[in-house]
Amino acid sequence: MRSRTGQTMLLVAVFGAAVACGRPPASSVPVPQGFQFPAGDVMAGRETFQRVRCTTCHSVAGQGFPAPLAQAEAMRLTQETAKKTVDELAQSIVSPSHSISGDASGVAEGGELSRMGDFSQSLSVQDVADLVAFLKTIEGM
Repeated sequence: MRSRTGQTMLLVAVFGAAVACGRPPASSVPVPQGFQFPAGDVMAGRETFQRVRCTTCHSVAGQGFPAPLAQAEAMRLTQETAKKTVDELAQSIVSPSHSISGDASGVAEGGELSRMGDFSQSLSVQDVADLVAFLKTIEGM
């Protein structure tokens, strides 16, 4: 009986060691610290800004874009826009109704929804990163 118990303990020890060898110790596994956007490209962001027709409602100081076509300009994008965090800018692009700023005239009649379209399905993460990089470069009034 003694040899059987010894064999069982040896088998458990070998099995435990084999399992432990198959993965690194918990302390060596890096823990992600939140989501980070890929680096954005300013020129690609400017092109995306035009491609998705942001200029229909938004004017951008110092960029030479044509005047907005919309009756009521949603928001003039200035150096104040560039001071916003990457997270704030990305949120404003992907989900504009989530937080409409007090100075934006983008409130729909009778509601709290932005008139800006929903870009959550039509822009890639890289498109958003590029747009944010472009918006962070805005200067002037």
